[in-house]
Amino acid sequence: MIFHYRCLGLLWGILAMVTRINQVQAAQVPPNVPLAKQQQLVMNNGVEVQTLDPHKTTGWPEANVMRDLLEGLVVMDPEGKTAPGVASYWQHSADLKTWTFYLRHDAKWSNGDPVTARDFVYSWRRLADPKTKAPKASYLMDMHLLNSQAVIQGQLPAEKLGVSALDQHTLQLQLTQPVAYLVDMLVYYPLFPVHAPTVEQYGNGVDDNKWYAVKHHVGNGAYRLTEWVVNEKLVLSRSPTYWNNPQTVINRVTYLPTNDEVVDTRRYLAGEIDISNARLPIERWEHLQQERPKEIYLAPSWSTYIFELNQAMKQFQDSRVRQALSLVLDRQQLVSKLTRQRETPAYTLNPVGMGGFSAPLPEWATWSQSRRNQEAKRLLKQAGYDEQHPLKFRLLFNVSEVHQQICLAVIGQWQQQLGCVQVNLDCQEWKVFLLSRLDGEFQMCRNGQQAVYSEPSALLNIYLSYSSENSTRYRSEAFDRIMAQAVQATDRQQRYRYYQQAEQQLAKDVPIIPLFHCVNVRLVKPYVKGLSPRNPMNTIYTKDLYLIQHKQLPSRYRQ
Repeated sequence: MIFHYRCLGLLWGILAMVTRINQVQAAQVPPNVPLAKQQQLVMNNGVEVQTLDPHKTTGWPEANVMRDLLEGLVVMDPEGKTAPGVASYWQHSADLKTWTFYLRHDAKWSNGDPVTARDFVYSWRRLADPKTKAPKASYLMDMHLLNSQAVIQGQLPAEKLGVSALDQHTLQLQLTQPVAYLVDMLVYYPLFPVHAPTVEQYGNGVDDNKWYAVKHHVGNGAYRLTEWVVNEKLVLSRSPTYWNNPQTVINRVTYLPTNDEVVDTRRYLAGEIDISNARLPIERWEHLQQERPKEIYLAPSWSTYIFELNQAMKQFQDSRVRQALSLVLDRQQLVSKLTRQRETPAYTLNPVGMGGFSAPLPEWATWSQSRRNQEAKRLLKQAGYDEQHPLKFRLLFNVSEVHQQICLAVIGQWQQQLGCVQVNLDCQEWKVFLLSRLDGEFQMCRNGQQAVYSEPSALLNIYLSYSSENSTRYRSEAFDRIMAQAVQATDRQQRYRYYQQAEQQLAKDVPIIPLFHCVNVRLVKPYVKGLSPRNPMNTIYTKDLYLIQHKQLPSRYRQ
């Protein structure tokens, strides 16, 4: 019987090799399409990145750049589906607890070194090592990688982590229980490999002497780091050592850190920027729809705009307070009167219908707004808050005109409907904001949760008690138990039933207040090709893009 299962695993691996190799992704240029002579792309990334170390950040802007500089075992195609990366194919045991990945022999680092299975072993051990203090270390526990919890907690050495190199090009993972969607999880940037000799030599350096500084950086992605002027630009150039470089078209990509949406749009309209950031100024939306309808890129998004409530703070230790603040918000008014970019009101963490999953709405979502307001006032009164004893707290957000407008609108609803809520805004620059959120140095903060793989657990796992990303300090045995049962479920529909229960538990406990489900919306020049309007994962790989012939407007970011 053991031999039979091994044969099945081998057969699966052979089939995977045939089907996956056909899915290799790169720029897909149709025949007879004239390409621009100057293949240089300028994108606004929204902020100055906190770091380019995949084990040291939690930010989406950082991930945008690292996807170009580093490549994991798998990548996402333009439609958000998993495709081969460094691993050309893989197989698993019959019980889904042992996964074996076969690495490309032509995968190389930008300095010419071969990318090996040992690079992944080193990188994942570094991620798990408590000395690294990686904010996303618990993702290994979400994968149920053998000994991940014990290693992260310092109870076992990193060498005991369930990842091993069988030979130079064969990586094996050992799980404690089956995870049917494991391959999809491997697209996440904390699992990207880092070049061990470079990290070991410069890992403790700072400023221009850190391992990911321009003069030191060694990556294995389609691009290499060539210039970095803080708060001005970050420039990447095509890497000649990348295994799929012959199919890459864009020669140079420049990321800008403009956090003002109005300035971002102005620079786009002036021709300086080819792709805007993923937020457009609210006041310009209708005008842009009328004047530039063909340049508005809209795609579904597996993401939700939320407020997180820090339950370590006395204001939010009472669930009645948290529930009241959520109940009173008129989400439909927010999306129809304020944001107006096709967002939908959110009453759950996961968007309804995304990936075939339908999160059950809380009962109160069907109530009239007046009934919800009355119930919110009653709950606050029970919790001891009224006009003589107001609820006071600070709301943290990062620098952005859009975020500020949303926060002000929500505060307005609280004050108008409840009367006994006093909120002060706390605005921080991106890097400081990330640290404050990670360290729990806030009372309430705005956040946007984007699924990193196409499964409801991608968002739900964030609020597990052990999660290093759970900045709310939410601890629920019931929620943890439901999510543990979901992983053990034998089929997708059974898993989804558990996820529905998990959403109901979140709605009951209210560690977060969902406001609206987002859409991917940007301004994109008509000559930029390779983006898909069907990608819900908000991921862009520059290697998948190309520029067709066009009249090039001058930009100081193009050579």
